[in-house]
Amino acid sequence: GKLKYGTVAKHAFRIVNTSDAPLQIISVRASMSPLQVRATETELQPKEEGRIEVVVNTRYFKGRGMYAIFLTYRENGRPKEARFIVIADSQEAKEK
Repeated sequence: GKLKYGTVAKHAFRIVNTSDAPLQIISVRASMSPLQVRATETELQPKEEGRIEVVVNTRYFKGRGMYAIFLTYRENGRPKEARFIVIADSQEAKEK
């Protein structure tokens, strides 16, 4: 979404383990420095939910930015990766 340049915005992506086996979160990382990310849980039991918390700092960019979040997890003993895309538009404050 659109953000005022120099502000910090927060959002949480809901994740749900829809499988019948425990899901282990190995890591979560952002593609660029304007984003800080963290998982609220390291393991999700079947049907359990957690969140990927995202902080966007608009001091690091002006205009439109598209950033990826990579969630690496293990399901049924196999590593997998999910990708989330965050699009933010950092805009200068309009002068009156």
